[in-house]
Amino acid sequence: MKAGDKVYYLRENKGGYGYAHKYPAIVVKVNPKTVKIRMARIVKNSMEAFTSTVKFERLSERKTDCGFESVLQGSSNCEY
Repeated sequence: MKAGDKVYYLRENKGGYGYAHKYPAIVVKVNPKTVKIRMARIVKNSMEAFTSTVKFERLSERKTDCGFESVLQGSSNCEY
């Protein structure tokens, strides 16, 4: 895994009954024990990118682009 790789962040939401949801993300930096990723969230009807540090086992490979890939790459915001 290296910076720029497309991944899914697997997260169990609170009250989600143990089901993991896949969130599209891009790897920003790889450390020995953790990975820094860029994800997107909805803020006031637009997508906004943010970074988060997660463990390797919470990530899986993503081969396709998502609808807000430009936001993840940091080039723009998009209306949602």
